[in-house]
Amino acid sequence: MSQKYPDEEAIVYAVRKVMLKKPRIESQREFAALVTEALKEEDPDTRISAARIRKVAVTSGVVKLDIGYRETDRSDLPDLCPVCGSGMSPVINNTLDGDVTEIKRNCTVCPYSVGKTVLVPGKYVFIRTAGRELTEEEIRLRKLRKAASLLRKASRLPPEAGLRQGDDRRDPHLPRDDREHPQSGIRHTHRGPFRPPVDQTAVVAQVPG
Repeated sequence: MSQKYPDEEAIVYAVRKVMLKKPRIESQREFAALVTEALKEEDPDTRISAARIRKVAVTSGVVKLDIGYRETDRSDLPDLCPVCGSGMSPVINNTLDGDVTEIKRNCTVCPYSVGKTVLVPGKYVFIRTAGRELTEEEIRLRKLRKAASLLRKASRLPPEAGLRQGDDRRDPHLPRDDREHPQSGIRHTHRGPFRPPVDQTAVVAQVPG
């Protein structure tokens, strides 16, 4: 039996179908079970995670969330929303000393918010909304905000994060040992960036007779 993964359109349709029958659902487990059941009515081989159902339902605007939080040992603020996967927007404040400090981060799509004390979602309540199609401008802005969050995350990485001497987790854009040159068919066993083979006929042509 082959497993099938539904696209966003199918998920949104199933969520709408479920929320029409039950406008308020008090747990993610129940919500995911009902939506999965609705999807399997269309295709019994459907496979999908509760997290993906939640993210598509929230970002599509079909449902809104009430989020209950719990404490965690983590201290780092997330760059992407753990609830819906969208970008997080920092809230900046000026201190009395003239410095700038980040006091919290808000999701750019859903109600998730986190401050100096990092809390993680512990409970979801799903509530039906009227729902509407997102405009192209709204989709573009969401993509830009998510890209900005990823850039902030990348800017905090150390310069040597992509390449460590003796580490097999090298930058994938650098050639590995004994990689075959795509044009010459010659295999190279040196370390470091790839240097293409010298065209010997060109070198000879440059030597005066």
